[in-house]
Amino acid sequence: MNTATVRQRLHNYLDVADEKKLKAMYTMVEEDIEQHDKFEMSREEIAFLDEERDKHLRGDSLSYSWEAAREIIRKR
Repeated sequence: MNTATVRQRLHNYLDVADEKKLKAMYTMVEEDIEQHDKFEMSREEIAFLDEERDKHLRGDSLSYSWEAAREIIRKR
């Protein structure tokens, strides 16, 4: 069974599963869910983004609108 089918069957099952089974499944994956919900950047990543933003605001870097970027990508 492929991953997409497994996901769909699980989604469907969760809508009708009894409370005891839902809690058991949640307990099995709770740590993964909590890790997935976290998004943290290192100080170096934050400093890099701050510098890139400053370049953008000063006009020192190239910037494109969504439409322009999409057109560039489509041409490639």
